[in-house]
Amino acid sequence: MSGAHDEHITRVRADFDQIATFGDESGADRYNAFLASLVPEGAVEVLEVGCGLGLLSGAIATDRRSITGIDLSPEMIAR
Repeated sequence: MSGAHDEHITRVRADFDQIATFGDESGADRYNAFLASLVPEGAVEVLEVGCGLGLLSGAIATDRRSITGIDLSPEMIAR
């Protein structure tokens, strides 16, 4: 990857690390409810790219569904 690409990734990661420190009042509940409504009921494996705090993953989790979440920001995952 190019140096410019690496710099962009570093800036994006830093932005989301900062967002991870904000309070939970972000409107995410409505957005996550909308996204959760798009997951097919029979889905047994789900990949959430950009999982952030894992709120959507938690909303769509069932006993029969395996969810893998990945995020560029270690702070988002740690929180």
